[in-house]
Amino acid sequence: MDTPETLYANVGDDQVAYQTFGDGPDLVYSIGFLLSHVDHLWELPELARFLARLGSFCRVTLFDRRGMGASDALPASGVSLFEDWVRDLNGVLGAVGAERPSLLASTDAGPMAMLFAAAYPDRIASLILTNTGARVTPAPDYPYGIPASLTDSFGALLSKEWGREHGSFPDVAWPTKAHDPDFRRWVARLQRAATTPRGAASLFRQELDSDVRRALPLIQAPTLLVSSNFDLVPVANLEYLAEHISNSRLLKLEGKGAFGWLDDADRYLAAIEEHVTGRHAPVEPDRVLATIMFTDIVGSTERASRLGDKKWRELLDRHDQIAQRHIGRFGGRLVKSTGDGVLAVFDGPARAVRCSAALAEDLRREQVEIRVGLHAGEVERRGEDVGGIAVHIAARVMALARPNEILASATVKGLVIGSGLAFQDRGDHILSGLPDTWSLYAVMADAD
Repeated sequence: MDTPETLYANVGDDQVAYQTFGDGPDLVYSIGFLLSHVDHLWELPELARFLARLGSFCRVTLFDRRGMGASDALPASGVSLFEDWVRDLNGVLGAVGAERPSLLASTDAGPMAMLFAAAYPDRIASLILTNTGARVTPAPDYPYGIPASLTDSFGALLSKEWGREHGSFPDVAWPTKAHDPDFRRWVARLQRAATTPRGAASLFRQELDSDVRRALPLIQAPTLLVSSNFDLVPVANLEYLAEHISNSRLLKLEGKGAFGWLDDADRYLAAIEEHVTGRHAPVEPDRVLATIMFTDIVGSTERASRLGDKKWRELLDRHDQIAQRHIGRFGGRLVKSTGDGVLAVFDGPARAVRCSAALAEDLRREQVEIRVGLHAGEVERRGEDVGGIAVHIAARVMALARPNEILASATVKGLVIGSGLAFQDRGDHILSGLPDTWSLYAVMADAD
């Protein structure tokens, strides 16, 4: 088939390149491994055949995440890496009119797809995750990820050999095809088109601390997990996902390499076709991943007594107007006023942090001090309201904040990797009515 036309979706002030082709249920594909340029993907015959086969049973949308390929660079003052990429995915879905697509994501695109599936469970039909994991690196309670022995060496490989035809990258990523000089030339061209050596190394460093494990229980879409014997992502990563994502199954392909479209393409395609075109009952989600923001006016009782009812009400009205404006500006939703504060939810934690900082600064000009509590977790939809333990955690975190302080849980801090946001450790605390101790962090200045 002919190479599809490359178009652009607007994401804020940036543009994200995408292509759409084929016919059938919507499938959105992010190829992963920092290797993406929608025009150059078609130059490899094996990949072109794979994409054409996808288009025989789906309307396929390919896109380049910002920071690579034909899309704009990531914003200098970004939100956070995966949060920015979730916005890219959202923008592309709107541009192509895909209401409930399946998402196919490989390697480093996987966390983006998992976060999207958890935050927008009613907007996807199914999920296919290939050679990816909930974390990039191991942790004391997660002995998987990229082995520590490979992290430094792979980062150095990106800096020194990205885009070089005779580099060792193909040997690592596609060992069964690395002997083919035409294939090596294509990999080198694609790398150079995707990003620079410095850009690849920078993206890899930002991805190292990602951790989306808390999103896994909220993924409701039928999920196909695929392993193709890729050394950088051992199958244990996929087995962990299978244990923590309900309604998921694991497929182990033959062959060896980063993707499934080289050595075992027919089996891979057959599994995708069965997964995507099968009839699934629509999901009516009542649980989503969200970041909860609670605010409270410091000394509200004393100030109300001092001002009197009329002036206090005028101050509250002004406070509510400012809060609503900033929450809308940063893509959040005002759930309700709490009398002398607000409860709002965001689909991205970095936007919640930046909203909190901007709101606190604006209210200081009105001579109003607030304290803010932030936590990311599972919330229950109750009409326009939200509930669940995560909401209670955010309220308890707020109660411990000092005047003019934005206090965040460790979950929020862990999800804003790559955002440029800075935090100060406030130690471990007991949250009233909740088990265990909770590590809390204060957001440092200049978060907006």
